[in-house]
Amino acid sequence: MYTYLLLSENHRNSPPLNRMIQGGKMDRVLLNVRRFRQFPSECALAAASSLANFFDSSIEYGNVRELVSKKIRREGMETAQEARLLNQLGFEVVTIVTADLNLVDFSWAKYTKKSIIRRMKMLRAHYRRIKDPYVEYVGDMINWLEDDRYDNNIIIDFEFKKHIKKQLARGVPVGAVVNWTSLFKSSKVSRRQNGDINGESQDHAIVLRGCDDKGVFVVDSHHKFYTGKLAKYKCGYYKLPWDVFLVNVPNGDLILL
Repeated sequence: MYTYLLLSENHRNSPPLNRMIQGGKMDRVLLNVRRFRQFPSECALAAASSLANFFDSSIEYGNVRELVSKKIRREGMETAQEARLLNQLGFEVVTIVTADLNLVDFSWAKYTKKSIIRRMKMLRAHYRRIKDPYVEYVGDMINWLEDDRYDNNIIIDFEFKKHIKKQLARGVPVGAVVNWTSLFKSSKVSRRQNGDINGESQDHAIVLRGCDDKGVFVVDSHHKFYTGKLAKYKCGYYKLPWDVFLVNVPNGDLILL
């Protein structure tokens, strides 16, 4: 799932913002976001840790891991699970921006949250009838949206660049998920032979700490597979051109805080 998280208004004690101003407008934003090296399948957990640490430097990846069950850590977290973890870490307002057509329909874009939830429940019932595995993801998103302890929201939109730039201009990093397989032109993953035939592409949660007119600055917790030609990404900080980043979020989930 691809998503952006929008951080709570009551978490604004952020580090200094590195900006370059030219001609009266902001040309570049670069935030001081800490990078954590992840354990296998824990990219979303590490990304949430980086986001939370940006606002509270006492929050560490190791502490955040204790909030998540071993089962979920082993399987990896979906978008709604990462958003829920951010709620647990103190963010009372989290917004998911999505264009994932397995989850939403663009005809819902102007609906109220209540109406979107109602349509999602109908979609969940449909998935149950046809035994679509996406039923669990839809159900988890419904539960997250209905949690009345928080002001959680969903925006149905594909103008990701607009949301990223607006969020970063406010001095807030952005959580995101990319298709790691396509981004790095890697082979699909399978436990059996012939992964190119029966394998699956891998989603990967990252944090966007800045942008300029040419691209986005990434904080990446991955490290195990960054060898050989990919060794330059091993440090966890790099830049992606806008077109490369955007084409590798094909299902359209971004997490904005």
